[in-house]
Amino acid sequence: MKKMRNIVMLLMAVMVLATLTPNTAEAAPKKSITVSAKGAKISKNKFSLVVKKGSQLTVKYGKKNVTKKAKYASSNKKVAIISKKGKITAKKKGTSTITVKYKGMTKKLKLTVMDKKAVSKGSLDVNLVNYTIKNNKFELTADTHTRLVVKQGGKNVSQKASFKSSNPAVAPVVNKKGDTKGLVEAKKPGSCTITVTYGNKTKKLNLKVTMPEAEIIVGNPSEHHEEVRLNVNGGVALRIALRPTHTNGPENKNSGILWSTAATFVSSDPSILYTDRTGNVKAKKPGRCTITATKASLGIKLTIPAIVTDSKAGAESDAPATAEPKEHKHDWVPHTKEVTSYVEDGVETIQDYADEEVEVYVCGCGERVEGDASAHIKAHGDAGEAFEGRTETEVRQVPAGTHTVSKGHYETFKTTDYWTCSGCGETIR
Repeated sequence: MKKMRNIVMLLMAVMVLATLTPNTAEAAPKKSITVSAKGAKISKNKFSLVVKKGSQLTVKYGKKNVTKKAKYASSNKKVAIISKKGKITAKKKGTSTITVKYKGMTKKLKLTVMDKKAVSKGSLDVNLVNYTIKNNKFELTADTHTRLVVKQGGKNVSQKASFKSSNPAVAPVVNKKGDTKGLVEAKKPGSCTITVTYGNKTKKLNLKVTMPEAEIIVGNPSEHHEEVRLNVNGGVALRIALRPTHTNGPENKNSGILWSTAATFVSSDPSILYTDRTGNVKAKKPGRCTITATKASLGIKLTIPAIVTDSKAGAESDAPATAEPKEHKHDWVPHTKEVTSYVEDGVETIQDYADEEVEVYVCGCGERVEGDASAHIKAHGDAGEAFEGRTETEVRQVPAGTHTVSKGHYETFKTTDYWTCSGCGETIR
């Protein structure tokens, strides 16, 4: 009985010690594999190499070097191959995923192989046409544009560089080769990042698009008008005029620059003063009304009062009141001139394309097989046929996003140039 009691006490002591002893297996940190590449920097599981260059991977499990025990694979052996010992050889331009495995753990790395020509030496010098960049920042006013100019070592590489906007709704950038490549169009107020890439060099610019100041202009853009005044059957062209609000470049908020932009015009009473949607106004009968001009893309809405008179019927004259002496009643006659101005019709969306190299196997049977041709060759072998073939590289254009360009036309309108009195010949301009 005493012996049984001792055994029970011993078992209870063992159980107490078991609960007090920490589980070192659970407390030990879990090891993982890390991978480095000789002559290349791996950042966020991405790295790059140059064609015909190699790199030796080093794999560690904790602090232990397991490079020789790990297993390796390349997803695109036409771009890069990797040996059983982790040695990478870059074969041609393109991308491939390098997979490293060790004890059930997997590491995937994205490899980009570049041409030798694409590995640029020296920093990028990025400038703007008519605008300035300060501390990698610049400003534009909505409804304006500029073009990026990229140089390296004094050489213009703009056509070989690539451009991308983080927010095309605020400011898209043209990335298609041609005269408009690098064109930045300020669409609406906001901010975005413009990324410029050439070879293995990248530069990021912060763009702020500001809201322009707006007013309605009547006829001559150089004159400021508080109202529209016309005789019956008279006409004039109305436009929304914009002024810059950005601070950099020659066309800044202090430059006095003024440009017209496309807008929609509506008359509060078309029976008095008719206007088409583009702002061409025709006076119908004496009276007063209001013209409203809207540019929806910028959220602009302006109004201007209009007065239509009939001087022959003794109604209020179009000429300024100060030009009417008491001793003589003038009969003012308007003299018109033609004014040509640019009218923006909107924007056109254009599809961009990029070159893509595709390997095609040209079989002796005449068939062309894109990509892996092993199944096609095997089919000939199963049929007892043997056809020799060759591999060709084709360059094809594939869709690569879109960009927009402004569309417009020039229109000629008649506007009042000066007034003369039919009685005394006095002239008012």
